[in-house]
Amino acid sequence: MNIWNFLAEKLGKGKGCFLLTVIKSSGSSPGRQGFKMAVCDDGALYGSIGGGIMEYEIVEEIKTLFKSKKYEPRLIRKYHNKNETGISLNEYSGEQIIIVQPLLGDTLSVINDISNCIDKNQTGILEIMCGSISLEKTSSNKGYRYQTDIVNDVTWKYNEFISPGDTIYIIGAGHVGTALSKIMVNLDFNIVLLDNRENHVMFEDNNHVHTRKIIDFNNIEEYVTEGCNNYVTIMTNSHDNDLLVLSKLIKKELSYIGLLGSQKKRDKFLKHLRNTGVSDNHLKKLHTPAGINIASITPAEIAVSIAAEIINVKNCKGITK
Repeated sequence: MNIWNFLAEKLGKGKGCFLLTVIKSSGSSPGRQGFKMAVCDDGALYGSIGGGIMEYEIVEEIKTLFKSKKYEPRLIRKYHNKNETGISLNEYSGEQIIIVQPLLGDTLSVINDISNCIDKNQTGILEIMCGSISLEKTSSNKGYRYQTDIVNDVTWKYNEFISPGDTIYIIGAGHVGTALSKIMVNLDFNIVLLDNRENHVMFEDNNHVHTRKIIDFNNIEEYVTEGCNNYVTIMTNSHDNDLLVLSKLIKKELSYIGLLGSQKKRDKFLKHLRNTGVSDNHLKKLHTPAGINIASITPAEIAVSIAAEIINVKNCKGITK
């Protein structure tokens, strides 16, 4: 379940809800642009706008709105400043601006549209204005992931490119692939496991993936979908298969391509790819050896380093206007 499914379910039962969305943040404020939280009149909560005392205070404020039946949209500005000693007066320093948007029964159709859009792997532009919420179904992100336009506290607009959840393609059902699956499922990634070996025990026993397929690596490009929310890790059972898969996928538009291996392996593969006409523009998006450098040794440690690198790519790729 995602926040839109949650809201659709609550609104469908006649519950009153507020949607809280962080539309702007700076410094080390706990909530980042796009963070969302639902607060319902039955006390149910879903999501987060950063946690801590800041989130608690806003939720308590929302509860008073339910009691007074003041279903009005508003902006909340939260400042996290340091005092003259340099110690933060709150847990963080910085600023964030949050939309508090009431969602009553008449918004159920729009929330259902957003929920269905995501469930059906479709895309669109979410627009929240003072007093209204809408969805434009489109395949184009129009050059942004988030867009905020604030004239004043009563005139504002927020747009967000809505797309299916993040998907990671783990190519190779070995020890690192299994360990990585365990981590990525807890990070809400859709996990696709691909291998070319029949009756491979680690492939069959990996219960953390959502989709698994035995394929011919010569046709790997048919099983990996392009997109800004799609990530690939290559960790097959041989260097030849790694090179084959990488050659087939390197030109695809993907947010991340990680190749498991050594510096020597990287240099060999890069030389081969350049000799076969792959441009440096395509090669620069390759992460190899995959993972951040934490001196990892075990499969679990290597998986942690790869997961950290993917999260860094994911959280730093948004284009904001």
